[in-house]
Amino acid sequence: MKKILLGIALSALSILAVRAQYNPCVASSTTNCSPAPSVTLAPVSPIALCLCGPVSASTTNIINSGLVVVVSIAESCAVMTNTIATNYPTIISNWTVVYWNSQRTTNAGLSAWFLPTNTGSGSITFYVKYTTPNPCIGTYITNKSASVSVTNCAPLIASQPASQTVPVGKGVSFSVVACGSAALGYQWSFDGANIPGATASSYTKNSVQLTDSGNYVVTVTDVLGSVTSSTAVLTVVDDDLGPDSNGNGVPDWLETAMGYDPRQPNGLGTTQPGYSLFLAQPQNSSQLP
Repeated sequence: MKKILLGIALSALSILAVRAQYNPCVASSTTNCSPAPSVTLAPVSPIALCLCGPVSASTTNIINSGLVVVVSIAESCAVMTNTIATNYPTIISNWTVVYWNSQRTTNAGLSAWFLPTNTGSGSITFYVKYTTPNPCIGTYITNKSASVSVTNCAPLIASQPASQTVPVGKGVSFSVVACGSAALGYQWSFDGANIPGATASSYTKNSVQLTDSGNYVVTVTDVLGSVTSSTAVLTVVDDDLGPDSNGNGVPDWLETAMGYDPRQPNGLGTTQPGYSLFLAQPQNSSQLP
């Protein structure tokens, strides 16, 4: 009988041990980041330019916060997830690498600028290094790249010639800043007619006369095309007519007589005291100055 009871007891213990061994869930809890905090970079578009002027690009950091969660599992296999905190990454540094003409140039920050002197292709890559806090502590580096392509092109004008007002007998100079393929050509014209010998990026005329007043433009050419500048208007004034304070080609006394203020741009303004809108002379004088 004792042997029978002992056998039954051993069998029961064996069954309990087997059940414990194959229990699919054990009570536990873990703390982790879901999602982990991170830093990304704003997208940068590919850069395709003519060989005219600088290449520039930039981006910005994007801070992505994370969550600290506790995941609990009960013996019944029930799972419960609780968010207990929000955490953030910490930026350590950022830098930019320019790859051009088989050379790498590294600069601090998230912007790049360089002036290509030849056609070709390369890239600009932006980097950021950051850390994440507990319970997901770590150090990471992420990057974002933009391809760069520079080709020859028809000329472009970066700085237009400016209109000017000068008195008779003085000199005047017009200039243009252009870029494009190598060996740019220039031709200045006056009122639609080419000026002989005016084939540089600037044009100077000494001792201008009233007949030199008019429209000046320059056409810039290269092997791929041409471009014509905006019109620069030359106004030549005769000092014998009296001073012209605002440089609009109308003497002060005439603007005053017409009711304008010669000290204002384009003569706009109110009539000055002591002058009439209808007389071309001061009210307290019998003749023009």
